[in-house]
Amino acid sequence: VSKFSRYWDFTVVLLLSFTATVTPYEVAYLTPKWDAMFVVNRVVDFLFIMDIVLSFFTAYYSLDDGRWVSNRRSIITHYLKTWFVVDSLSSCPFDLFSMMVQHSSIGQLKILRFLRLMKLAKLLRVLKAGRIFSRFEASTRVDYSSTEIAKFFILSLLGMHLLACGLAIVEQLQDEEFSWVNAEFDGRDA
Repeated sequence: VSKFSRYWDFTVVLLLSFTATVTPYEVAYLTPKWDAMFVVNRVVDFLFIMDIVLSFFTAYYSLDDGRWVSNRRSIITHYLKTWFVVDSLSSCPFDLFSMMVQHSSIGQLKILRFLRLMKLAKLLRVLKAGRIFSRFEASTRVDYSSTEIAKFFILSLLGMHLLACGLAIVEQLQDEEFSWVNAEFDGRDA
């Protein structure tokens, strides 16, 4: 594994961490608008698009043959059959589409909510973490139990965060002015 590949994997892990924590919060609590977060999201999308391009040139390990495949045509075919659709879908700027719909005459229709929920497709990028951790485990001599405990801890925290943001998203999808979320703040019983 080259030095560039290690640095790139570290960058992708940072981007995945950002995506896994910020995207659910954005969908649950923020409305898309032209601000610093919009620019940061476009930079993250650009870097993931660069990752898509690099994936067309990155050798992969074939479980069938038990060897690394470096043939360009095989790499391209393998990537198109496996991760290309997931990577492409997760790089779509759904918040940009949402902002365009928001400013049109049909802005308050259910399509706006659908587009906001589609932004959660960016979480599909987190599936990439498994590939990166596998490469990391293969290239270092880290104790297996320590790695598994770290994975469990990270996944538990991520799961709790996703659940909390998911509950807020469910509340927003309801067309009620008074709900279980604002009941405590209003002093009324839900």
